Amino acid sequence: MSVNFYAVTPTHPAAEDSEDPGLHIGQSTGTSRFLLRAHDEPKLKSWASWSDLLQRPDVTIVSGSGYTLTFEELARDVTSRTDSRGWHLTPRHVHRPNHRPEYFADAQGFEFCRTAFH
Repeated sequence: MSVNFYAVTPTHPAAEDSEDPGLHIGQSTGTSRFLLRAHDEPKLKSWASWSDLLQRPDVTIVSGSGYTLTFEELARDVTSRTDSRGWHLTPRHVHRPNHRPEYFADAQGFEFCRTAFH
């Protein structure tokens, strides 16, 4: 099972019909590393740039099912390399030998996708 996370900002508000829950941050799964969503505008192509945005007081972090969480809670998920049992989480597409060009890793090794995903 996966959970998608969104940033609700003044320029990316959540739609009332839940069709557009905000700016897509990325996706967490039980067995794989967090996959971050890259955006050209605003320029969000590194975990450092996401961290700066997500810690602003006018930003709310929400899950696809509607619960809110703090930056610290999300950061634990994004930076985690092992699951609750201590097992290593599987890297996503970025580290596969023939990964598609929409996947990349930032300077810190966090994995990103340039295109929309769910």
